[in-house]
Amino acid sequence: MTIFDADGFIHVATLEGIPVFVSKVPETSVEYQSTRVTDKRYIVIHNAGNAHADDTANNRFMKQDDYILWHFTVDEDSITQGHSILRSGYHAGDGGSGKGNLYGIGIEIADNGNVAKACENAFVLCKALQQQSPFTALELEPHQFFSGKYCPQWILDNWGWQGFILRYEAYLQATSVPAWKTAIVHESHVNQIITDLERWMRDIDTPMPTWAVLASINNAYRALLMHMHALASETDAKQETS
Repeated sequence: MTIFDADGFIHVATLEGIPVFVSKVPETSVEYQSTRVTDKRYIVIHNAGNAHADDTANNRFMKQDDYILWHFTVDEDSITQGHSILRSGYHAGDGGSGKGNLYGIGIEIADNGNVAKACENAFVLCKALQQQSPFTALELEPHQFFSGKYCPQWILDNWGWQGFILRYEAYLQATSVPAWKTAIVHESHVNQIITDLERWMRDIDTPMPTWAVLASINNAYRALLMHMHALASETDAKQETS
């Protein structure tokens, strides 16, 4: 399941309640015509380095320069996508064919306002990219990993890269979807109780509707019957051999 369209742009209005906007670089620009890449491998984390610019201002700055190009900007309030995740960027400092620019999805975390909250919003975006994009094995790396530049500076100064990763992993653990919920939704789709599987998977953590509760009860009842049947068969087999 993906929340990105065929051109590599996000098509949902919110991620876990965070407003999401798309403000594309002009199609006539050098940036827009960057290399199309269908096997992205990294999420490259940056701090924007401007204490006076939010995600919108940082995205606007990117669109004014032909050789500055990342994919998302995140601040304490929202997420803005400026460039397709299916194209390369100019953000990792390792050249046009470097691994960071070519295979990385660049995320600039704004330094204005509550930077820790902006990082938490970036966690939400990273999770969506890892779980709901066309790419199945995206690794998180800092800008510093590709070029040696001391970036993301706020993160490195305040948490350290390992601290950022530990916080991200804690977030993933806290927001993981129980397997039984996923099983109910898939079985309900197979049994034609629901038709829009993608929407229900996307909204799986919303309060469970009546059909889901009934499906859960039905699944538990069937599992109990199967268990009782197995016990009865086992008992019959023992009696026949005694």
